[in-house]
Amino acid sequence: MASYNCVTLIGNLSRDPELKFTARGKAICNIGVATNREFKNPTTGELVKEVTFVDCKAFGKQGETMAKYLAKGSSVFIQGRLHLESWEDKQTGAKRSKMTVVVETFQFIGERKTANQPARQTTPTSPQPSQTEGQDAGEDDIPF
Repeated sequence: MASYNCVTLIGNLSRDPELKFTARGKAICNIGVATNREFKNPTTGELVKEVTFVDCKAFGKQGETMAKYLAKGSSVFIQGRLHLESWEDKQTGAKRSKMTVVVETFQFIGERKTANQPARQTTPTSPQPSQTEGQDAGEDDIPF
């Protein structure tokens, strides 16, 4: 029988990435992604906002890149697979488990946010002509 394990998420980081390394030097980046959903309650007609928090892990160079360029609040697109982590609680001895998403690919969405980055200017500015009026644009001036 065939099986398929694929997760696609678009959301914002709920906390700063946590980068760790294994004893052999392999990077592991843990992130939390918050996804939002809005719907109308069929009984009351009220708009309900639902937030789901998903724990994700990225390995190797991909994890290092996520830790370097993402921060709490950053928007990200993630494709990955579900993985059930199981362990025994050291204090109580009880068995514990948690579902996580193992990141296989990701893309940055929006601007990179850093603490030292100045706010981007949002007021429109008038374009500055690069040539004098009446001249044709040369091949180097075409943006594609």
